[in-house]
Amino acid sequence: MNRHANIFTGLLSRLRTSQAGNTLAIVAAALLPLAAMVGSGLDISRGYLAQVRLQQACDAGVLAGRKLMGTAGVLTPAVTAEVRKYVRFNYPDSYMGSSLQDANIVPTLGTNDQINLSISTTVPTVLMTLFGRQTMAVAATCSGRNDYANIDIVLVLDNTGSMACKPERDGTDCSNWIFGNGRSGQTMTVNGKTVTYVAEETSGGVNISRMQALRTALSNLQSQMATIENQFNVASPGSRKRVRWDCQDFRVRPGG
Repeated sequence: MNRHANIFTGLLSRLRTSQAGNTLAIVAAALLPLAAMVGSGLDISRGYLAQVRLQQACDAGVLAGRKLMGTAGVLTPAVTAEVRKYVRFNYPDSYMGSSLQDANIVPTLGTNDQINLSISTTVPTVLMTLFGRQTMAVAATCSGRNDYANIDIVLVLDNTGSMACKPERDGTDCSNWIFGNGRSGQTMTVNGKTVTYVAEETSGGVNISRMQALRTALSNLQSQMATIENQFNVASPGSRKRVRWDCQDFRVRPGG
């Protein structure tokens, strides 16, 4: 019996000091943490892609909503629906296995008519679920405002008789009309002197001259400038925005 005990003791002693097969044991022991590292890298990459996509969707949503809101300054249900539509289009449901509901897309109105939005969702893990991590949270915050850059407006005005013709007349046709019709009998007294002026062309009692077209254009410009001015009024004082005007007198020969 002592003989068998000595053999067993010698075997254990040799196993304790032997280095054969150590690599296999080390690899087997390292498989678990190695799998955890690879899995975390994969899932973190998926989470990053989802977060980038969510941020893009957030930005698109508030920009679309701010454009629709215009100068009203009111976050209407239509504006909210527009924000949600663009967010969901750019971040479709089930993207990376996540889910984004309308209840999570709630824009708010901030200062200077700015639309703010914060959205979040969870992305299910692929490999980290084996280690107890089922999901990863991703979130995005964005805001949209309607700003105008500095605007330079130059008005080049033709103050010659050619402005009395309708736009369709070319140079020669306009010149013939001016001297044949536009100036005929059109006089007025200015500072005791009688001067001749060119009457604007009409058709059926309606003014169809180039000058009338210019009046319409300037009226539209005035309306647009009122919109721009309103945006400037709500802009932050540090924005230093401005509108510059310049009128240039451009003279041409009648009909030119």
